[in-house]
Amino acid sequence: MLGRRVLIVSAISAVGRIAVQLAARSGARVVAIARDWARHEECS
Repeated sequence: MLGRRVLIVSAISAVGRIAVQLAARSGARVVAIARDWARHEECS
């Protein structure tokens, strides 16, 4: 995934958080979407 862009929807869920971490660790440029901004800050 090195250099690819990945869109993760529902990044606050358990599966979404793992997907964000895996994509970022593999070198992807991650765009994460969450419904609640306050909870979104927990992931960054």
